[in-house]
Amino acid sequence: MENSKSYEIYLFVLLFVILFILEIIACDLSYENYGWSQQLIFNFSLVFNLIPAILYILKKKEMAICSLLLIASIIIPKQFILANDLSRLREEVANIANYSYRMKLTTGKFPIGINDYKFKYEDLKDRIDYTNYKDKDDFEVWYYV
Repeated sequence: MENSKSYEIYLFVLLFVILFILEIIACDLSYENYGWSQQLIFNFSLVFNLIPAILYILKKKEMAICSLLLIASIIIPKQFILANDLSRLREEVANIANYSYRMKLTTGKFPIGINDYKFKYEDLKDRIDYTNYKDKDDFEVWYYV
């Protein structure tokens, strides 16, 4: 009986530590995804992890595990999804810049738009803005997560 109790505590602590580490990583990613103000909010949200710990100490194990999973599911997935999108956006924008400079080499000017550009990630097309400055012989590529 005592052995299973210590095993149960060990599993809860292990789950808690793993999810807490993932939440810390997600909070760091929130800086890249949103900026410093949102990162501050996400870092503050780590305090909510005291709730499952307190519930577990008060012998409300099911509520502790449910609240632990709920807090983790609110913080972790969105940041990892946005970080993946950001990584793909950066790659796509680099490809657009490469395309623009190749067009400049072949035609002598930057493309007016990117309608002829073949996107690697079609789903990110609406998150990228391309502007050609004809008078400056320059272009700009903006993106947002």
